Amino acid sequence: MNAPLHTSNPARVPDWYVEHMRPACEFVASLDPFPFCQPSDLSGYIALHQNDYLRLGNHPAVSAARAGANAQLRDESFMSSIFGGSADECEAFRAQMARCMRADDAILTTSGWAANVGLLEAITPLFKPVYIDRHAHASLYDGIKLSLGKKIVIEHNDTDDLLRRLEKNGPGIVVIDAVYSTDGSIGDIRRYLEICEAHECLLVLDEAHSFGMFGNGGGLAVELGLAERVHFRTVSLNKALGGHGGLIAGNAEAMQLVRAGCRSVIFSSATSSVSAAGHLAALNIIMHQPERARRCLDNASEFRRQLQEAGVAVGDSQCQIVSLFFDDEQQACVFYGKLQQRGVLTSVFLQPAIPAGMGVVRYSIHSQLSAAELDKAVAATLQTLMEMDLLDAPQASAQQREG
Repeated sequence: MNAPLHTSNPARVPDWYVEHMRPACEFVASLDPFPFCQPSDLSGYIALHQNDYLRLGNHPAVSAARAGANAQLRDESFMSSIFGGSADECEAFRAQMARCMRADDAILTTSGWAANVGLLEAITPLFKPVYIDRHAHASLYDGIKLSLGKKIVIEHNDTDDLLRRLEKNGPGIVVIDAVYSTDGSIGDIRRYLEICEAHECLLVLDEAHSFGMFGNGGGLAVELGLAERVHFRTVSLNKALGGHGGLIAGNAEAMQLVRAGCRSVIFSSATSSVSAAGHLAALNIIMHQPERARRCLDNASEFRRQLQEAGVAVGDSQCQIVSLFFDDEQQACVFYGKLQQRGVLTSVFLQPAIPAGMGVVRYSIHSQLSAAELDKAVAATLQTLMEMDLLDAPQASAQQREG
């Protein structure tokens, strides 16, 4: 007999837990419109809320590779990849990623979050200083927390601040993003690397949003000719590759400890052959069709140019991520909702992704965005800002005034 879906005697939630969850629940309930419920059917929308920057997730070659792997009759162990659980497709993809990134070694993880958390937990000695950029991804902060290292926050892209803190606290691990996911700014990798080499520090570089977009796919460190000098790099496969999972790459000597002590890999099953086959197909497209990334970055440059000419501030964006900043959370939600009504989908960032009391709306520009769609997204943005009294209406041209 099947058990009932609902019981007349549900588990009682303790009063202390009700009080603990009350602030978060009240905050979420106050958001109007709720900004985290995107439509499942994207027909009729300009979708600028997805991280599949090169639109490879459903590319015919990628879908065919997945189908081919799925059609093979075999038993996969799905043990940890450290203990031989990887399928042949996983190993082929891992090796190609290492070549693309110009790394001695690479390890696949179940997510970008698992790559960052597992790496920092594995390599950080107890109480060792970990210098992390204020805008670095939350998963990097979580890794420091689990490592029990000494977290030292450095101001965003401020190498002078890093030097001051190194003088006070000594050598440690420096953690930065190549491309910052909130505002699209780019880390000064060369300068951070010079400081690390002069002060006996390791450098951890999160290439989640730069992999596939720079360096013929290999990332920003490859683009700058610095790949071999960076100790560790992490990647999210959910972005330019349009897949699922993560990766840690580094030089052979430094990676020995990661293979021995990365708990997020040791205690997780290996990724599937089907996913890896799709990832490898997507990677080959990235490596052999660099024009996709160029087109994406060109689209973003044009999008920024049009907004800036209209008087809209786009911050420090230098890549496919373009963000608008708002004075409070509700203002960002209203903007998101009005923009959706005009047929443009975006992502909203609120606490805990950013500090409380502000909101960010992020556009993820992609390679397949047409000129007409780009113009429409700009027009919808300007119309929405003017409707919310956040942007002055453009002055009429001299010809219009004379008419």
